Amino acid sequence: MNIEQKPFEMECYSLRVVGENHEIIHQKSSEIHKHEVQQGYQILSKNDFGKVKKRVNVGIFNKKTNFVVGEKNSLLFWDNTSREITSKPISEILIDKSRYFMIYDLSFMADLNNFNIVIQHKSDNKKIEIKLDNTFGKDIGSFLKIFDPTIEIPEEFDILRSLIKIESGKLSINKQVLLNSNPDFLLGILEGYLKDSKHFQLKPNINIYNFTYILNLLGAQYSIRTVDVNEKHIRFKLPIFLKGISTLNDIYFRNYKYFFDEDKELKIKKDIINILPDVEHPDFFGMVNSGLIEMIPIRDLVFIPLEEPTIMYDLTMTDPNATNYSLPGMPLAKNSDGDVLGVVAIHTKDAAEECTRKFSTELKENFLNLATGQVANHGVKLDSQLGLYAGTK
Repeated sequence: MNIEQKPFEMECYSLRVVGENHEIIHQKSSEIHKHEVQQGYQILSKNDFGKVKKRVNVGIFNKKTNFVVGEKNSLLFWDNTSREITSKPISEILIDKSRYFMIYDLSFMADLNNFNIVIQHKSDNKKIEIKLDNTFGKDIGSFLKIFDPTIEIPEEFDILRSLIKIESGKLSINKQVLLNSNPDFLLGILEGYLKDSKHFQLKPNINIYNFTYILNLLGAQYSIRTVDVNEKHIRFKLPIFLKGISTLNDIYFRNYKYFFDEDKELKIKKDIINILPDVEHPDFFGMVNSGLIEMIPIRDLVFIPLEEPTIMYDLTMTDPNATNYSLPGMPLAKNSDGDVLGVVAIHTKDAAEECTRKFSTELKENFLNLATGQVANHGVKLDSQLGLYAGTK
């Protein structure tokens, strides 16, 4: 049930299907919808990382993330029997788990292209410009590995003091720096911390969320478990197309991946050396084979029914041939158009407040033409509404 909607503009990747053409496009949403969903599911990745070699263990599907979807009109799936995109009810998808695949779009990594950042000190307004390259990332990773957080960072190390905080005895990297960086820099942090090691043991004095941010931004599959003295053992597998720009040990990259063959049937391959994205002409099947879209077998996921109605949110997209979207690090979702919700409530409180602050109904410019079913880019602005009211009062 659609409870409320507000104009909301956000850039998203969408799959546009026209005839036999399947292409990935970039488009803006027009609205955000709030729904009360009677029947839904929490999605989890199976907790057997490394035990089943072909398994796709997506780390972001965990209990803390709490990724939930509705029963109908929720996600888009690839039907490997009929070889087409579908949006069937989840209960129907679960009847034959080997037949369907979730579409997990990693195209957001192309938007992580900030190679410089300027940090301004609040005390003296002094600005520092930092180059976010692989070498600097390695320096940060090496620093995290050896530094004792009981020792205060000296004032002369302005850059480190700007990037790294010490709170409650734990080291933390500035989250905004991670979110506004690039894959080469993020890989550098992992490379600096791990060196040649095949075992990733995170020290207890480092905030674990720093590394989950990095792994999520790199589209990693991962598993985390607590070991002795509160240290964390992190196991992860990065997308294979990142292998060509990294010095990490091969153990940290996928050996298995699903590819489309000439008949558009998904088949798994192993012992992959490297693949390079070719997205000059963004065809869906080419994006899958290049690694920028990962296909996740439904049998590799767990769908837990929700016991009570749940409040969720989704976006409305304007292209009539692409009424779907993927938010960064999330699967391809079908917008509900005010009917039944199709995606998780992942928007932050800040994002919701910004939406309310910047947009209101009188500013909406995209309307559905009821005669043709097409999107019309016109609307009644606030000043026009006031004029019409004054002229007809």
